[in-house]
Amino acid sequence: MASKGKPQSATHNFTINQGDDFKFQVQVCTDDNTPINIDGYEFVCRVRETTEEEPVILEAEYHIVQPELGIVEFHFKDEDTSKIDTDGLDYSELNRYTYDVIQKDRQGNITRLLNGYLFVSPGVSWH
Repeated sequence: MASKGKPQSATHNFTINQGDDFKFQVQVCTDDNTPINIDGYEFVCRVRETTEEEPVILEAEYHIVQPELGIVEFHFKDEDTSKIDTDGLDYSELNRYTYDVIQKDRQGNITRLLNGYLFVSPGVSWH
């Protein structure tokens, strides 16, 4: 009998501007796309240079928008994104970081919902 592996989390890449507020929403659903009530769930979204790097570059705040529809919003604040180290000579030279979104349900089960790359466009006015 073959063993069933854990499902792979969704992948999505974002591009943000250094010094901007950036928000995105995630809807938590079952495998058949039925929304899960996320009342009482906890979430974490962190950005690192690589998955192996220890320092957290950026952490989003989260807000459960509609718990019964499984909708949670993540917010990277402008004062935090302005501190991201970039080395591009203009706005088109992006730095690449990695991120993920983790949920902890009411029973304490932890699941990675989303992961990908966060590309950061350097800002001119923040230096």
